[in-house]
Amino acid sequence: MVDKRIVTRVAFVVLPLLAVACMSVMQSSFYSAFSLKELVQRNQSSSGLNCSGSGGAGGGGGGIATGAGGSSGNFNFHKGEGLGCQISDAEQFVEARFIQALKESVEKDLDANKAKITSSKNPEANSFSVEYTLGDTAGRVEISGTRSAGYYSLQAQLDEKKGS
Repeated sequence: MVDKRIVTRVAFVVLPLLAVACMSVMQSSFYSAFSLKELVQRNQSSSGLNCSGSGGAGGGGGGIATGAGGSSGNFNFHKGEGLGCQISDAEQFVEARFIQALKESVEKDLDANKAKITSSKNPEANSFSVEYTLGDTAGRVEISGTRSAGYYSLQAQLDEKKGS
């Protein structure tokens, strides 16, 4: 006879792992690979920012929250990330130019993932949003920055909806 406690414990371990595996299959490759920290690292070399985490820069791409829900093959995913950087050269740091570089990098990443950009906006010098489709998945990336007392904080929000 199988011990019911063992079966229950196994179920509590296996079922969440299956749920995570199913979610990763539903997310686009762009969504799965997106990292604000990696995006900033690719674009900070001549920006006047130090986002390495040393010197009180804050670093970290923490605060990631991923969720899924739906039925009949319809899913919604959300990921949020934040990153703090030290402004190492105030004269060299031009916020609008840095935000534009991040936007162009996101657009290149979407293109590399075969996504179609449906909207790309810079409502202000410190933010942008890009909307895209990839098959039956629709997504939106929003990145904004805030400058204060020698630091620059970035926030990224990434949403995807699969299905109708």
